[in-house]
Amino acid sequence: MYKKADGEPLSKRSIDHYISGISVVSEDMLKEGVINKLLEEMNLMELDLAISIIMKTPSFIEKDKKGKRMYSNSLKRYRCYIYHYTDLGKKEVEEITTICDALVINIGMLNQTKAEAMIIAGKRANALGYPVILDPVGAGASVLRTATIQRLLHEVKFTAIRGNISEIKAVALGSDTVKGVEANMVDEVNNSNLSETLNFAQRLAEKTGAVIIITGKNDLVTDKNKSSLIYNGHAMMSRITGSGCMLTTLIGAFCGANETDVFEATSLAVAIMGIAGELADEKRVANATGNATFRNDLIDAI
Repeated sequence: MYKKADGEPLSKRSIDHYISGISVVSEDMLKEGVINKLLEEMNLMELDLAISIIMKTPSFIEKDKKGKRMYSNSLKRYRCYIYHYTDLGKKEVEEITTICDALVINIGMLNQTKAEAMIIAGKRANALGYPVILDPVGAGASVLRTATIQRLLHEVKFTAIRGNISEIKAVALGSDTVKGVEANMVDEVNNSNLSETLNFAQRLAEKTGAVIIITGKNDLVTDKNKSSLIYNGHAMMSRITGSGCMLTTLIGAFCGANETDVFEATSLAVAIMGIAGELADEKRVANATGNATFRNDLIDAI
């Protein structure tokens, strides 16, 4: 079924409109030799390659402009349909997961279809014995995020869970103090609540069987038996978007390389990320640059 961006089904008239657009593009591009078979006969990989070529073809660009973007929209709708509502999308998720050494599930750009893909990938990684890392971005900020997190925890076995204190509290308690993707000031980890926070994180680690990583000004890592408090990093890291997601991905890489000691792998990943932040800020100060340059310098330092 073709659907709108908000998930509501399209009208029959709109569906017919897009199907007609696909047929026209498919036949025209085949005649021009841009593609070697009809779009409707392609698998998902072939379709992705064909669409990327078609979108850059001058004759298509001109036709699409005259048609008020009907044809490019038809291609996008058709691709989404093939991916989300046929077995091809499910098969691709399983295939990609199979060739990886670890899986990172990040709910940042969440919708219902992506949630289903996360479940498929998580189960496949579990079956293969691969590490699975969860980044509960914005957990507790919406009903969809809260429900998705609970379903993920129920259906997928996680090796590690990384988030700021607000997100980790929401994962465990359904806390309503989440402030976007940044930690709420009420939830900031400090010396006065360190013991309480560690105890809470250890209980969550025991409940989920995962290493829990709480990141912020100071970073806490625990697997219920062992814990580490990491002081590396720089305040500039909180002033760019995506540093937390970068860290979760780094944790995934380290866990994939050291599956036998996840606590050591995650602690090392967190420490290295912090040191990279310090090095990036030294470069920022030396070159008198700003946040955007700091982000690139952070990636280079890693």
